[in-house]
Amino acid sequence: MAEAYETERDDTAPAPDGPGLFRHWKRCIETAGRKEEEWRKAGMSVVEKYRDEKRQKQAGKRQHKFNMLWSNTEVQASAIFQGNVQPDIRRRYRTPDPTGKEGATIIERSLAYMADECDYDDVIRRIVQDMLLPGRGVARVRYDYQPGPDGVPVGEKVPVEYVDWRWFRRDPDADRWEDVTWIAFGGQMTRRQLVEAFGRKGREVNLSATDDPEQDKEESEDSEVYRAARVWEIWDKTDRTVKYWCQGYQDGLLAETDPPYDLRGFFPCPRPIYAVQTNDTLIPVPEYEQWRDQAAELNKVTDRIDKVVDAIRVRGVYPASDGAEIARLMQGDDNDLIPVENWPALMEKGGLKDVLQWMPIDILKDVLESLYIQRDSIKQTIYEITGISDILRGATDARETATAQEIKSKFGSLRIERKRGEVNRLCRDLMEMQAEIVAEHFQPQTLSMMTGVQVTPEVMQMLRDDRMRSYRIDVETEDSIQAQSEEEKRAALELLNAIGGMAEGVGAVIQSGLISQQAARAVVMAVVRQFRFGKDVENAMEEGEAEMAQQPPKPDPEAEAAQAKAQAEQMKAQAQVQKTQGDMQLAQAKGQVEMQTLQARSQAEAQKVALEIQVQQQEHALKMAEMQAELQKLAAEVEMAREKGEIDRENVEAKAKAQRAQARRKQRADA
Repeated sequence: MAEAYETERDDTAPAPDGPGLFRHWKRCIETAGRKEEEWRKAGMSVVEKYRDEKRQKQAGKRQHKFNMLWSNTEVQASAIFQGNVQPDIRRRYRTPDPTGKEGATIIERSLAYMADECDYDDVIRRIVQDMLLPGRGVARVRYDYQPGPDGVPVGEKVPVEYVDWRWFRRDPDADRWEDVTWIAFGGQMTRRQLVEAFGRKGREVNLSATDDPEQDKEESEDSEVYRAARVWEIWDKTDRTVKYWCQGYQDGLLAETDPPYDLRGFFPCPRPIYAVQTNDTLIPVPEYEQWRDQAAELNKVTDRIDKVVDAIRVRGVYPASDGAEIARLMQGDDNDLIPVENWPALMEKGGLKDVLQWMPIDILKDVLESLYIQRDSIKQTIYEITGISDILRGATDARETATAQEIKSKFGSLRIERKRGEVNRLCRDLMEMQAEIVAEHFQPQTLSMMTGVQVTPEVMQMLRDDRMRSYRIDVETEDSIQAQSEEEKRAALELLNAIGGMAEGVGAVIQSGLISQQAARAVVMAVVRQFRFGKDVENAMEEGEAEMAQQPPKPDPEAEAAQAKAQAEQMKAQAQVQKTQGDMQLAQAKGQVEMQTLQARSQAEAQKVALEIQVQQQEHALKMAEMQAELQKLAAEVEMAREKGEIDRENVEAKAKAQRAQARRKQRADA
């Protein structure tokens, strides 16, 4: 319960007039509780009836009840709140505002993330149940964070918390929420929590589960492990401080601090939601009180129905002389045959139909039918009181027309819509408080990590400025603006259809000469002003006319036609000249290409002849090399023959001479 007490006073310094402060806030808390005591008892009774925990018993037999309270509460709770609360943060006006748009995106993503983290839907369902049963639902916000190593908050979040209806107090002298000067939230704290939150004062608190001193005495022997003290967290609007008061510490206040966040309404909770509310008091009334008498009558009729049903049994009488046979007959099973010792005597009495006399149950049946009719009538009366129609209960009649069912549905949803609107208002106020804390306290790094958007200094400056932020950003929920969005869509569609129809009809009338353009404009604007978006359309049309007036006047159509014709002739002549020049350029290019082709062909033939000559020279050189190699071979053979003496020198020389002569002839022939 306790938050970070950064501004807690020094425990060693005595509090100014401590006992006086203790008595003052004791009187305030007790007075607030005493003025709502009757309602709180009635609320507990309603919750017990809803849970059906304490059924009354008569003569050791359980009384039968028809738990209409549970049924009606479940139907209304489902109709009032369907879950999935999502923020809808947007720019307040439709003018271009990139900074406001980025700021709205950051806040919307932050609130959507925290709605998932704190199970927002479960909190709202519990509040709705408190509204429908005891009659008042309360919720609050809390700024939670961990101090980082450098003192900068980390892990920041703003959860929405459910406030137990039994432990909420407010200024008892105020008859309107705007006049409330203080509120208090009660919560149990153990010894360890007290010491961590309040230091030395926490050790001196007298632990007890209640604020009753007599009960404190009875529980004095209990172990402190199982005992706690109820501490009241008081938000005092007069001096804008947060005070912590406990019955078990009579030396003054446990602590007095500055509020951890400065909200526009100061209190960390929006105006509670009420089931039954009047202008002269803030004391709730359980809705069940409006039909408590009918519920008692319904239970009484249900109990009588149970007794009549219990009385409707198959019972009869028979002569004692025939008791044995009749008893065996009543106890027999399927296909059992019961022997009768004196059959003729039984037949003389008229058989079983005259021997057995059954107890008449027609009267009980008529009574039971009357009771069922009476119970249905009481149920219908309760439905009329609570506003639950047949359509909301899922029941209908096949003979009813669609129009009749629509009328019943609208009639049944009139009071449901008021409660649904209150719940939507509470959700919107809670998210507005969350958005205010996020914008003014969250670090830019936290916002960037939470939303995935890089927070610029310009956007951060706008978010930190409460007035500028409220001027440029509107905080809503999807449910709170759903009806308005649907109405705007319908109006926009009707406006588009109207403008489209008028464009065709008015255009034809202007062409026929019946009315002027100025008169047609007046007719169109008179129709447009009847729609929701008429002002925007009118402004757009006036801006368009102003832009058209600033444009230069249009020239004469005949002069424009003559000028266009002359321009066309000029362009035609220019095209003809360009064509002639193109033909000449094409002919020149063609001649150049042919010359280049011939030159290339001559060069190719010359290169071919030179290549052939080069090839022949290479072949001649190759042949000469082969001949030299062969001569060297012969010289080697002669040298070898001379050494071995195997051949005749003369023959060899002659042979060599002949070969040389042949080689010279061949060379001349080749040349």
